[in-house]
Amino acid sequence: MRKAIRATEVPGAAEAGSSPVGSFTDHLEELRRRILVVTAVFVVCSIAAFSFADPILDALEAPARNAGAHLAALRPQDLFLSRVRASLAVGLLCAIPAFLVELRAFVGPALVRRERRLLDAGLVGTAILSAVGLAMAAFVLVPFMARFFMSFGAGRVESLWSLDSWYALAIGAGLGAALAFEAPLVLVLLFAAGVLDPKVVAGRRREAVVGIFVLAAIATPPDALSQLLVGVPLWLLFELSLVAGRALRPRIARAKELP
Repeated sequence: MRKAIRATEVPGAAEAGSSPVGSFTDHLEELRRRILVVTAVFVVCSIAAFSFADPILDALEAPARNAGAHLAALRPQDLFLSRVRASLAVGLLCAIPAFLVELRAFVGPALVRRERRLLDAGLVGTAILSAVGLAMAAFVLVPFMARFFMSFGAGRVESLWSLDSWYALAIGAGLGAALAFEAPLVLVLLFAAGVLDPKVVAGRRREAVVGIFVLAAIATPPDALSQLLVGVPLWLLFELSLVAGRALRPRIARAKELP
């Protein structure tokens, strides 16, 4: 009789033990597929940008040319490397929305309704703030950098800039500003999740402002005016995130009271 009971229990135990393993394997396979989708978007968009790069290159070169600089390929490989650098930047920008969509699809089913709303708001905010940071770099920061650097040689020498160096500077400023503008959103998400208290963060405002300008210094070229152009809007976004955190506090309290 005991043998019969053991015989019936073993298959059930085997199924219970194999279920988590199968589930974990399925998750790994799904994660692999989604990573491949994002990688494919990046590769396809980079190749397409490399094939039709002339409008992109014109847009990158326009701020320097408008400031009066002359761009030159100082090495044989500069034209090729500049085209590759610009194409990879476009591929990365195209892959970011694909990554957000795949992240939502992968994580969403495991979340409760409130967590899914928080995730959706965070993903939308990420896309918006990245676009704002990129637009600010394209229309304000990069043209200002070109005029600023040109002002030091005005009337003394002819400004002949390396094509690859200018591309690295412009693309780095654009991507850095896009990433830097996402920092306040992370703070709002931490407020919404109840990890941080807005009052505590507001009490450490001085340290936060210093951190903001350090982040702006990392995300921009090494000159004070470029850092101010990114740091001041980030400071304003930080203050807005504190306002949003205070507004979220009653909702967070009610959510914690629910069973």
